[in-house]
Amino acid sequence: MRHLKFSLNVLLTLICSIALSGCGGSLVATNTATGTLITSLSTVDFGQVAVGKTVSTSITLTNTGSAAVEISALNLTGQPFSMSGGSSVPMSVGANASVTVTIKFDPTASGSATGQLSIASNASNARSASVALSGMGVPMLTGLNCVNGSVTGASSDTCTATLNATAASGGLNVALASNDS
Repeated sequence: MRHLKFSLNVLLTLICSIALSGCGGSLVATNTATGTLITSLSTVDFGQVAVGKTVSTSITLTNTGSAAVEISALNLTGQPFSMSGGSSVPMSVGANASVTVTIKFDPTASGSATGQLSIASNASNARSASVALSGMGVPMLTGLNCVNGSVTGASSDTCTATLNATAASGGLNVALASNDS
């Protein structure tokens, strides 16, 4: 009986040792889930914006994948463009989550402007994505001074229009209206 009890203890110890240490192989778990980053816009045209005025638009970066996407850089080029929103990089966008970045266009001179928002990430669909930016700065009428100030009947007056920026080549059309029917 004593011998059987000793053998049973040895057998249990041996089974537990094999179960705990394995049989010489290794088990490696891999995460095959990947994140996919989609931008809500691929181009933004701000159109004509008066010099000194600011317009903005929001761009949403959405992860449609099953794992987080790490955004390592948000780079913006183009002098009259600026960015706000999101958070500082690097940042993580979870699965089925999004982050919003606001792009502003604030022209300081008349003429066309272009820029680009570049997004660097570890997304499975693209390591880098970009959004093309464009806009046109146009001067704004800030003053109109006429010699006579008013005209009665068939007459004319000499006026000087003041703009807040240099007009593009070809000038700028200024529309004037009258309160006389």
